[in-house]
Amino acid sequence: PMPDGIVNLRLAPAGRWGLVTQSDGTLGVLSFVGAAPGNIVPVAGGLATPDLVSFSPKGRAAALLSRSGAAIQVLTGLNASPAIAWQADLTGLPGVRTMALGDDGNFLVVLAQDRIVYLLTNGAAPRPIFSAGLSSGIAFIPSRNSAVVADGNNGSVSVLSNLDSAVATQTIATALDLSAGQVFAQSLSDGSAVVLLAAGGTSAY
Repeated sequence: PMPDGIVNLRLAPAGRWGLVTQSDGTLGVLSFVGAAPGNIVPVAGGLATPDLVSFSPKGRAAALLSRSGAAIQVLTGLNASPAIAWQADLTGLPGVRTMALGDDGNFLVVLAQDRIVYLLTNGAAPRPIFSAGLSSGIAFIPSRNSAVVADGNNGSVSVLSNLDSAVATQTIATALDLSAGQVFAQSLSDGSAVVLLAAGGTSAY
């Protein structure tokens, strides 16, 4: 049985742990062994009722958005010792539509209402790095600090890389019908390429 006092559970990718909101208003991480839940590890100061949550591809980090507080918290160590790694103030930034977090928790990209993709890092102001339609989806490539933007407005798929310096953008697919399916980004085992699958097609990056 699940531990008492859980109000909400958000499972991380692979389902081995998840973020839980508890009835006492605190945030915790609940791990699973198979289908059996373990103990809840509290996250001191964590946003217990975030409006939006985005896990990193491997689920070891997560970004939590509070619209009322105009802030984002980044948590790391979810698989072992969860803690707040850094926070970002969103005051002055148009409303966040969607967001994605890299596996190391250092890079966060958000799509705002002004159709601009911003890069957020610890201690720095949001930096505009790309423009995309409001129906776009964003995801980081596993184990890499590169993000994929699938723009449902124009049917393009672009990769944003070099996030730690001069951001590079590369459009790798255009004129796709993204209305009926998903776009998947996956690192190959040798780390040399990424394969994107969209509408039955494959593109190598």
